Amino acid sequence: MDKWEYRTVFVSYAQIRGSIGLFKMEKDWVVNYSDGSQTVGFEKILNKYGELGWELVNVVVEHSLGEGSASTDQYRLFFKKRII
Repeated sequence: MDKWEYRTVFVSYAQIRGSIGLFKMEKDWVVNYSDGSQTVGFEKILNKYGELGWELVNVVVEHSLGEGSASTDQYRLFFKKRII
């Protein structure tokens, strides 16, 4: 029987940090990590986890910009990976 481990990742549409820690005026999809690093760009985020063996299994809207709004600024991604 296969065993799996799971990971959730929060992706936010936010201002991008500059190389010296200041914010630029640009916005993009970002994952911020506890060590202060970040991955910018939705495709880069998905590719990074895919290269590490994680399979995307679900996406949930975590935060929307108002009731009835089509604008979403945060998602929660659910990944799974087979335990070998």
